[in-house]
Amino acid sequence: MERAAGRYSTIKPELGATLVNVSSRWTGVEEIDLGSGPVQTSTWETIIVGMPLKVSEWVNSNGDVLKMHIDSGSGLIEGERLCVAARPGRAKLRPR
Repeated sequence: MERAAGRYSTIKPELGATLVNVSSRWTGVEEIDLGSGPVQTSTWETIIVGMPLKVSEWVNSNGDVLKMHIDSGSGLIEGERLCVAARPGRAKLRPR
């Protein structure tokens, strides 16, 4: 199976006013549960040239990033979206 991939250029303020290249690669499908039931996600790996980090993202069928890991080289930074409302395009965070 051919893997989906994407490349684009953007400006990262932390690197100054120069363009950096960003490369994303689809790595598979995974079911995750963030507390509101299992969700089927596509997993992506993103690398930003010039920044010593690798980003892994879990994306639902609406394109919402539900979970993200950033390997910064000095430690792992993790983020999770707590819940997605029933209506597409509308997100709500659940207080802890």
